[in-house]
Amino acid sequence: MGAVDGGEGRWVRACARGDVGPGEAVRVEIEPPVAVFNVDGELLATDDTCTHAQSSLADGYVEGDRVECSWHFATFCLRTGEALTLPARDPVRTHEVKVEGDDVYVLVGAAGDHAGGVAATGSGDDRGHGERDGGRPWGG
Repeated sequence: MGAVDGGEGRWVRACARGDVGPGEAVRVEIEPPVAVFNVDGELLATDDTCTHAQSSLADGYVEGDRVECSWHFATFCLRTGEALTLPARDPVRTHEVKVEGDDVYVLVGAAGDHAGGVAATGSGDDRGHGERDGGRPWGG
């Protein structure tokens, strides 16, 4: 993957446009890893690692402009990075995306990278209960 200096931060070639089908994501192996998501033809990027338990968000469930982590089902907004559901409380960082020809680039390390708006709320150690796991407490 090539990188192009963008002043503040750098543009990193993430993938080919055709590598990310609608409703899918790809993991970009940089440090830290980034995920590129295809939301109805619009490409959005976030850090790939869930802020709750270090799982790959590219392996999660994409629905509209949201991704649900495959480990404990925390949900994030792909546009803002906001943590929408517990057990995640902290937002995930978002990244600017540009397409040149067939190449998809992600801006990393920029001052403009957005760390989300409002974290999911909850009190104490309440980690919520998930619909996919039959209502059992989050395992992490």
